[in-house]
Amino acid sequence: DAIQNYSLNSDSEAKLHGGIYANLKLKGLGWFIQPEALITTRAADLKVSGANLSSTNPSLTDVTVHHSALYADVPVLVGMKFIKLIRVYGGPNFQFLLNQDTHIPSTADQIKAMDLKKNTTGVILGAGLDFWKIRADVRWNYAPSLGANIQFNNGQPELKSSMISIQVAYQLFGIL
Repeated sequence: DAIQNYSLNSDSEAKLHGGIYANLKLKGLGWFIQPEALITTRAADLKVSGANLSSTNPSLTDVTVHHSALYADVPVLVGMKFIKLIRVYGGPNFQFLLNQDTHIPSTADQIKAMDLKKNTTGVILGAGLDFWKIRADVRWNYAPSLGANIQFNNGQPELKSSMISIQVAYQLFGIL
């Protein structure tokens, strides 16, 4: 109710994404377990529209809040490989917040920065192709509850994350 007279829009993107993985095959079943350790920076521009964003400037009705967060992601994926070339997988993604930066314009003195949750669990679904030692993947990463990074008019909009990424990997050890 506290924020129903406001509108929020977000332009978000992944800034940095990289890490390591292990692919553990379950013999004779075609299934695998793939734990990963990833570093991901997510950034967003939150556009807040509504009244009472400033105590000194009542005409201020639109503000852009810049936010970025650095996460250590630890997905544990289970999947199946077909025709020695195609993989499909899914599983939980344990996300640990390492750092966040929220920049609110000084003119919007009725908006306060908040701390996101220190950790959350999301889900990853994806598919990939293997060719020699190169892997290419398309995956969807969803986290239903990151917490609130801003507060205004005594309301805290809950953030969630939904991201589609294209990844390319090079296998250093082992055989695909």
